[in-house]
Amino acid sequence: MATVPVEIPGYRVVRLLGQGGMAAVYLAIQESLDREVALKVLVPGLAADQSFCERFLKEGKITAKLQHPNLVTVHDIGHYGPTYYLAAEYIPGGSLRERLAAGPLPVAEALRIAIEIARGLDYAHSKQFVHRDVKPANILFRADGSAVLADFGIAKALDSTTQSTLVGTAIGTPHYMSPEQARGEPVDGRSDLYSLGVVLFEMLTGRVPYDASDAFTVALMHVSQPVPRLPGRIGWLNPLIEGLMAKERDRRFATASDFVAAVESLLESAPEAIAVREAWRSGSRGAASRPLPPAATSSVGWSGRHRWAWALVALAGLALLAAWIFVFERRPSKELRYAELEIAETAAPDPAAGGTERVPADVPALLARARALAQVGLGSDQPGRGLTMPPGESAVDLYRAVLRLEPNHAEAREGLAAIADFYRRRAMIALERGLYPFARELAEEGLKAEPENRELLQIRSRAEDMLSRQGG
Repeated sequence: MATVPVEIPGYRVVRLLGQGGMAAVYLAIQESLDREVALKVLVPGLAADQSFCERFLKEGKITAKLQHPNLVTVHDIGHYGPTYYLAAEYIPGGSLRERLAAGPLPVAEALRIAIEIARGLDYAHSKQFVHRDVKPANILFRADGSAVLADFGIAKALDSTTQSTLVGTAIGTPHYMSPEQARGEPVDGRSDLYSLGVVLFEMLTGRVPYDASDAFTVALMHVSQPVPRLPGRIGWLNPLIEGLMAKERDRRFATASDFVAAVESLLESAPEAIAVREAWRSGSRGAASRPLPPAATSSVGWSGRHRWAWALVALAGLALLAAWIFVFERRPSKELRYAELEIAETAAPDPAAGGTERVPADVPALLARARALAQVGLGSDQPGRGLTMPPGESAVDLYRAVLRLEPNHAEAREGLAAIADFYRRRAMIALERGLYPFARELAEEGLKAEPENRELLQIRSRAEDMLSRQGG
């Protein structure tokens, strides 16, 4: 991915810190105050969507009002010409995702991080903010080791009208989504607590609780699989996981402060907690050594009078789900690289060009490539990979190229029918399980292969109807 060029008056870029599907992040100097900031610049695909940019600016200004020790502070947000940016405090200690690359964390450290993130969430929820994307990549560390949560506001700026700009962008994975997010239902603060539960489980075990080769299967596991259990030596912490990750949100901790209270109570009563208390007293491990921080402003419950806020945040989750599906299809695989090499060898050089240019592929070459991609995408190891993405190079597009040359080509028609049926079966499962955003998106993918497929059209219509009812 190419680096986004940056020329923003008032900021001097020092270096690129990282780049993802939504934005590039630079270390920069805010010249008016001579301070280091993390300058996040939206990728051109999102910046070109005017409606998204308007919401981005609006939500960013609101988010900037959130001031808490465990939330990243937003200093500035705006645009210079077509470049949209957000300047936040620079957090130098890296991310939780980087720490987890080395394996699970000690119990004391994992609980410390969970408590500090819960403090930040409790404050944000009291201001009617839901993060919607709590995950290790969004948990950063200050120089003193304390944990802070980043990227409030950006997810809320996304809604279903932004889907066309989100195809292929890496704005997250479904590994941390709540069951209600997977179903496209309105979300409240308890959705963030579920995601925090996934993060806590990963910190303690070194792995996510649900994993599969595609987004749909992971989402289905969040909805249908039992709450994961921690292994024996840390099994005494299972009440915390159960309270965070209950499938029905009414069975979860009502607020983040309730979770913090449960941790403190467990540490006082469980014999296994002695080592954790000793670690916090000894001062031997950075943030995990400090006394518990004072509680932030008490959260306001999300039941009763706050139910009206749920509908306001539902659309953001839908856009994230649409992007997640496409992200999994775009991620390269070894099988696809082999398929590309195989097809490259079938394309003949153009003699008139001295052997350096390729002539347009003929039917056998197109079929070979489509066949190789379909074999991967229709298999069980990489389901969906290469079937409809990327544009012009997918199995669907290659089969259609064959039909443009030979309109009645049997194998090409059968290939498109197989792809449509692949998505039909998965979309039907999603519909039956109440995963309406996935049902709609899977049906849309199948319609790329057979635009007039009656069953796919019916599934899409039913899913849209259910989503409309939930949103209304």
